[in-house]
Order: sequence, then structure tokens, then C-alpha cells
Amino acid sequence: PPSAGLPAAAPGSDPLLRVLTPPAVGAEPAPQPSYEGKGVAARVDAALRREHPQLASQLDALCTALETSLLPTVAERLLAAVHEVVLLGLSVTPSPPDAPPAAVTDALNKIGTAFGLSSGKLARADNPETRALAVGWGAALLRECIASPPPTLSELLARLEAVRAGLATELAAAPRVARVDGGAWRMLLSQQPLVEVPGQYEAGLEPAMEQLAVIDRIAPGVTVVRDAASGATQRRFVLLSDSLTRHTFYLNGPSLLRPHASLSVERLSQLLRLLTRRLLRYRETR
Repeated sequence: PPSAGLPAAAPGSDPLLRVLTPPAVGAEPAPQPSYEGKGVAARVDAALRREHPQLASQLDALCTALETSLLPTVAERLLAAVHEVVLLGLSVTPSPPDAPPAAVTDALNKIGTAFGLSSGKLARADNPETRALAVGWGAALLRECIASPPPTLSELLARLEAVRAGLATELAAAPRVARVDGGAWRMLLSQQPLVEVPGQYEAGLEPAMEQLAVIDRIAPGVTVVRDAASGATQRRFVLLSDSLTRHTFYLNGPSLLRPHASLSVERLSQLLRLLTRRLLRYRETR
């Protein structure tokens, strides 16, 4: 609606309206409006910043704090990437002369570029733990698996497994319950109740305004959960609403070699919730 601050669009000019409103026979095509960004999301974002700047600023601050404080560390992301390469190598059927396949070497080169191992960027990081990783297991991975890989896949997998086991051992010694660091101290303070707690629209119906839970602050304790099967690490944190209700969420990091893995997990979670609601609707399924 015009009250939302969105620019009016003629039928056929907006991508969504083109689908819902077929053009009239013999009608001239409507001129395409020029929006900054891409599609409807950019329009909604611009309207939000124009009509509700305080809410937009709070959303930006919350998103930045979550990304800088709760995303997996460099060592945790490197462990997950090495684990994926090991699984990729184990999926290859061994056959003489047992040369490393192109998929494995390409994945290793991608890891070296993305983590700054090949360029030395990781060793110049500001974080001392990241620099220690660069001269430790990062240097071993670069030297033995990326820069000078062995001629056989079995030997390459043995070296990768040594790096993976070393990283896993070091990370296992770290505390499993972390604290929100000092750089994100605003997350721990009580905020003006503007941002809604996610996940309140799962039933397909919008709750009443007086029943909406909004974020008051984030609990200081953060649980580190590591999957031994995939090597991935996620953070479990709690959002405290204005009604003092606790809402638990998991924050996953993106996969370097499988960029659509997070989307697949999200789709499986949506499918599980859908099946649960459908089954609970019938008494004979209980």
C-alpha cells in the first residue's frame, strides 16, 4: 500500500505484478521503473530505512553483532572445510594409479585461496589466534596438501586426516560454553522492543500484535556445538523477549565447498515442521 512507502508500480512493471496481472491484448508495455538494488527486497529495504530508521538501525546492529560474535571462528571453518575434502576423497573409488582427482585438488586450491593460506593473508591477521593457526595447521595444510601434494590419493588423504585430527583436538580443548565477547556488549543490554523474535509465523497465520514477542536482549551464555560427522560448528544462543521468555536458536556458518548446504538444512527443517503439523492434526497418527 502507499502508506508503506513503496513506490507505486503499474501492472506489468513489477516482477510480481507481471506474474499476477497479464497484459491486455494490444496494450503498450509499461515502462520499467528503476530501483536501486535488486527486485522487491531492495524496495522493502529502502522503505524500511525511510519510514522506520530506528528499527532499521537496530536490525543492522543486531545482525552485525551476531555475525562478529557468534559465527564460527577461522579454525572452526577450516576444520569443516578439511573434513569435507576428506569425505570427498573417501567417496572416490580407488583405482590404479590412485592419482588425486581434479575435484579434490580443486577443493584444496579453493580452501587455500578462501582462507588466505596461499597468499599469506591469514598470517597477517590482527587476531593472534588466527596468526597462530596460520603458522600451525594452516601452514601444514598449505605445505603438505596444497603447494606440494603427494602423487597418490591415499597419501593425500592420510595427510589431510592428520591436519583434521590436529585441528579437532585443539578445538576440543576449548570451552564448550562461550561468552559474548566485549565487542558485542550492546547485545547484552536491554533494547527498545522493536525487533520481533523470529519463528512466530510457522503456522501460516500472523499472530495478534499483543501476542508478538520482541527481542529484549541476548543471553550471555553461548553453547558451542560441533558435529563429529561433518566437522561443522554451530553456536546455540538464547534470545530473551520482553516477556522474559527464552527462545533458543542455532547459528550455522556457510559451507565453502557446498554453498547450498545451509539452504538444504533449512528446507529439511521446514519439511519436518510441516509433517509434524499434518500428523498432529489426525488422532490416529498420535
